[in-house]
Amino acid sequence: MKFPAEIDDFLFDDLNALMSVKSTNYIVRKTYLFNDVRAKLYLGKYYPRTFCELYEIFKLILKQDEIANSLRSKEIIKILDLGCGPGCATHGLLWLFKETFGCEKKYEVYCIDGNENMTADLHAITERFFPNTSLRLEKLEFDPTKENIDNFKAKLEKILTEVDEKFDIIIVSKFINEVYTEDWHERLYSKTKYNSEKSIADNNRNFGIPTTFIKDKDDDFYKIVVPSYQYNKGAYKLMLELSNKYLDKCGILYISDPNICVNWVNNDNDIYINELMKEEIQEYLNHVDTILQLLIEPTNRCFDIAYENSRERFTKHEAFISAFSTSDSERRKGE
Repeated sequence: MKFPAEIDDFLFDDLNALMSVKSTNYIVRKTYLFNDVRAKLYLGKYYPRTFCELYEIFKLILKQDEIANSLRSKEIIKILDLGCGPGCATHGLLWLFKETFGCEKKYEVYCIDGNENMTADLHAITERFFPNTSLRLEKLEFDPTKENIDNFKAKLEKILTEVDEKFDIIIVSKFINEVYTEDWHERLYSKTKYNSEKSIADNNRNFGIPTTFIKDKDDDFYKIVVPSYQYNKGAYKLMLELSNKYLDKCGILYISDPNICVNWVNNDNDIYINELMKEEIQEYLNHVDTILQLLIEPTNRCFDIAYENSRERFTKHEAFISAFSTSDSERRKGE
């Protein structure tokens, strides 16, 4: 698709989006820490990409009559966007729906993010181009270098319990890779439980966790650092658990992430996002009684998209899946 010229102009003329002179291939990490300048750089460089990506992928998904007819029949389509940023994924989806279902369809969009520099633009773009959309924003503060997956799950579930809705579409775009950061996580081990550094190292080695000790003088604790991926393992699985609970019948779960190396062990045993995604999702679907069925298997794709009305051409590698929810009776009928 051509990125809409009117949105492109609005990004740069009204919202002061910026373009970086750096290589187009550098990796974006830790968006939850972005200041206003970096948020505007993200808006100029990455908003059009993700917008078009969601538009094209869901255009293919809507060719499945059951999904298209289900969404068309709804008076209000409800969307949950986890890690929404400036709203590029949801806006691409809403633009497609406006073309597919007409301008009168109404939407309720629930967005969760922790960076107010990013979500300020979300409000402005939604108000300007999607007047039939009711927007609700919830703030999620999570630092993967200091908190673990249990904190992440508790915070998300608290927000979703308060929202108390079933969703037709759940989008998790460019979000979970933030949990699998390359940073290291500090942990304290009580000296009353472990009598030596060796006992801690041996214990962690049994779980495949490399251990680095920090030489601080502390009478009560040993201080070590472990890679955040190992500490936060299970984030993709958590997205399926939440979708199994909060997706409505015929709902769609979409997860995508840049296929980056999390490098959690060493350079001789690199691990990439698409491997983590595939491992966790297949394990969940193979062992849990769920309403979810895969539409698109965990995969790695290369997008090469040219925009006539935007600032650049790009190539990128993306790991993504799409899953479709059915009723329990329909799922069992197909088994």
